[in-house]
Amino acid sequence: MQSLISKQFLQFLIVGGSAFLVDFGIFYIGLNYLDHNLYIVRSYSFFFAVLTTFYGNRRYTFKDRFHLSSKVQIPKAFTSALLSLIPNFAVFTVIVALFPSPIFHYFAFILGVVAGTFSNYILSDKYIFNSESK
Repeated sequence: MQSLISKQFLQFLIVGGSAFLVDFGIFYIGLNYLDHNLYIVRSYSFFFAVLTTFYGNRRYTFKDRFHLSSKVQIPKAFTSALLSLIPNFAVFTVIVALFPSPIFHYFAFILGVVAGTFSNYILSDKYIFNSESK
């Protein structure tokens, strides 16, 4: 019986889970201990999550592929992440608008990340770590 989820996608989810911990950790600290603006802290937590995801996927998920230099792939990773950020931030913003209580900010954060996961996988597989796309 063939698995419904590929090994590569599971590896992507593991890397994504690690990036999620980085993302959420920075988000939580910035919001609760540094008292930064909700959207500003979300932006810089996202930046560090993209770097975590890029290096994790390069060394783990797509390690068997030929890699262009990091100087070429990192801009591709940020472009892809920004495209995946559209569904992520859209879900985040809608939930925060509908449920302004601070407890829902975390729920919005999680659902936003889930919304961006699938486009991020496709872009990673077909664009960032595809040595044919230069």
